[in-house]
Amino acid sequence: MALYLVKFDQLITAALALVALAVVIFVIKTESTNKQRQAEAEPWTGPGKPLLFPCITTHTRLVPKQHSFVYSYLVVGVPVGWTGVCGGMISVATDSPTAERKEIKKGWYHIDAEDYLERGYGDLGLCGKLDSFLKSERIEPEQYPHAYFVTAAKFLGYHFNPISFWYLYDTEKQLKAIVLEVNNTFGERRMYYLPLVLTERNGEESSKKGTLLFKQAWPKDFHVSPFNSRKGSYELLANDPLAPNMQGAGPIAVTVVLRTSDKDSKLVARLFTERQEKKTEAGATTAIHSLDPAVMSLWQKTKFLAAWWWVGFATFPRIVKHAGILFFRKRLHVWFRPEPLAESMSRSADSTETMLESAFSLYLQHLVSNVNDKEDEAGSNKPLACHHL
Repeated sequence: MALYLVKFDQLITAALALVALAVVIFVIKTESTNKQRQAEAEPWTGPGKPLLFPCITTHTRLVPKQHSFVYSYLVVGVPVGWTGVCGGMISVATDSPTAERKEIKKGWYHIDAEDYLERGYGDLGLCGKLDSFLKSERIEPEQYPHAYFVTAAKFLGYHFNPISFWYLYDTEKQLKAIVLEVNNTFGERRMYYLPLVLTERNGEESSKKGTLLFKQAWPKDFHVSPFNSRKGSYELLANDPLAPNMQGAGPIAVTVVLRTSDKDSKLVARLFTERQEKKTEAGATTAIHSLDPAVMSLWQKTKFLAAWWWVGFATFPRIVKHAGILFFRKRLHVWFRPEPLAESMSRSADSTETMLESAFSLYLQHLVSNVNDKEDEAGSNKPLACHHL
């Protein structure tokens, strides 16, 4: 099994290397078009800005068997309300009908509201869909006039997004809530609205570190991994990536702890930006945690894409690889997928189910239209009125 996994990694590496050169050539050819796109886009004057966040993700399982891994991971941050293309690298679809959104110019990393929160309704845009979700949670959207969205954006039309973050800010541009959008490999989705609750403990920790530490805990009610039951609870520890006052540009630092029913730590997952050193004109060294596409040169964009384009495609194969290790080598118990709870969003129907739904609908129409209701005055049977199902 170990030999198979090694060859699996080598196969992925070889396949990725074969197209790396094509990516470099393509970005050079489209750079002039990207500059035109950027010129056509309306400038964003609100707080926050589109940014690339090269990250590291770690995953440590503590019980019943120990297992851990570390991988590179790329997320994109955009202010909710902005649409257009930034530097040819990041784009957000406008709040327009589906046909129009498909025709708009896109950056390398593209975000469409249709893919987030409640499925569909992309014409509402990120802002409209966020407002709709908050209202469904009986929360007035006016509480959070500013929001920043962090996600693994689509690259060449593909993405696999285990988790996305909606950072919500008040009128003073202070982080007050986070919405976690969690997806599992079955196509199900669960959103968690987590308001900031300042306690003496996290208040002291925040003051020591000089930045807000967002802490919140909630019951586990969503089936994410087949190696974990739906019991227990989660704990989130996160910073404000735009501190201070939505003027910052990272870092991102998120830790999610899965606890057992006995409150013991079972699994710890982290996402944090890579720290890079940059020398200023004065000769001093400063740390940077993100990249601004609006000021990146052609060479910087080419180098970035050559180094990071494959990461999104590798996310799902990596999950499959480590699932194989946990099942075959660690021999962990497998929990079969339970039916999603009312708070969760079920998976989309596949092609077979869609076809069966159509046939079943026609069958129901046939039954209803042939049910004997009662005899009319002439003694003949009258079918029930039938409406399209």
